[in-house]
Amino acid sequence: MAGQWFALPKLFKDSKTEKYQIVKNEPGLIQFRNEQSWTFKIIPKTATINALVSLSLDPSTIDSEFIQVKYHKDQANDKDYSHEGLGFSFKKWQADQVMKHMDSPEVKEFEADKGAGKEHVRKYGSGAAEGNAPTKDL
Repeated sequence: MAGQWFALPKLFKDSKTEKYQIVKNEPGLIQFRNEQSWTFKIIPKTATINALVSLSLDPSTIDSEFIQVKYHKDQANDKDYSHEGLGFSFKKWQADQVMKHMDSPEVKEFEADKGAGKEHVRKYGSGAAEGNAPTKDL
């Protein structure tokens, strides 16, 4: 995730947080809505994404000084992306590959953590209730 985050300035001329809202702030889960605008470097176009970001926290670190994110889910523009198919495979490949091509010192700081606490991706089919995906009404 850090590799993707620090790659953004190489792709975009500008990033602006338009607005955000905390939806849940519980001991094991943080959820927030975020509206972010990105202006591309080469193409004179701005894209705005509305996302619901869910951060599931590692229970063993909740009371520590360094809380760790166990699972990160980013639902852009009200889409609940599945854990199947070409789209998921591309996103996973992208996340795994971006860091290899980054040379920023910020990314190097996270290199030792790339496999820390990493779990296999849980697959829930369509991402809807029939795929046994965990759900919470907002």
